[in-house]
Amino acid sequence: MRFGIDLSPGAHFTKPYADYYRMFYADTACYGATATLMCGYNFFGAGQMLFATDAPYDSMGGARLVKETIRSVEEMNISPRKRR
Repeated sequence: MRFGIDLSPGAHFTKPYADYYRMFYADTACYGATATLMCGYNFFGAGQMLFATDAPYDSMGGARLVKETIRSVEEMNISPRKRR
């Protein structure tokens, strides 16, 4: 105990660690990999996923990765409402 605070691993966690990870936001910058997006969707859920690309690093100034990201999101096996 330091400064009156228990700093031992897990001392302040009341839920499983994975529940805390699910509180993060994930992006869709997966270079058009629909299976990777589905993996993220299955873990985080639609409410914790944000549209994003790695456009500054795109060899076509954003045109390639934005297009591939939109295509892969459209290919996800989820409802239109969740996709939106």
